[in-house]
Amino acid sequence: MDLSIISLLEAVQMGWEPPVSVSEEEYQRVRNEVDESEPLHAFCKYGCSFGGKPWGGYARSGDRNYAMNARNSLLKQASKLRAVQFISGAYDEVKVDADIIYCDPPYKGTTQVGAGGKFDTSAFWDWVRNRSKESMVFVSELFAPEDFEEIWSKKLNDGLGARKITEKLFVWKRGNR
Repeated sequence: MDLSIISLLEAVQMGWEPPVSVSEEEYQRVRNEVDESEPLHAFCKYGCSFGGKPWGGYARSGDRNYAMNARNSLLKQASKLRAVQFISGAYDEVKVDADIIYCDPPYKGTTQVGAGGKFDTSAFWDWVRNRSKESMVFVSELFAPEDFEEIWSKKLNDGLGARKITEKLFVWKRGNR
């Protein structure tokens, strides 16, 4: 599990502002020397990496400033993060007492991020079904089992600009509750 992204979002929530630029040398220094708990670690790991892939290589393309793009995106979201309570851990081990739960599991069939073994997608969907009896559970994924309904979708670049993907948000069908 990658806790660095949560550290980044919590820091932005508390007013931390990411850097305007990150050199390739700084990117490598952060990768090798900065602790995962520091927001700069996740900022460089995702925002300054090729295609947004964790440590996928320093992003560069003409005059484009990837750090500035990532910074602007995070700061644009900052006000929306103020009321969010971040809880991290294995989905089936954390204690969540909330009316609304948002899950962003590793997308099936994509590169896995973080430590640990292979993500058990089937067990995850069973957990969502169970939690949906108590809370409204939203799941960000590319595909879902047939007993879930898609409530939102948006075509996005895959980060490399090579192809479009459709990111979707699912809920367990209300008739199953």
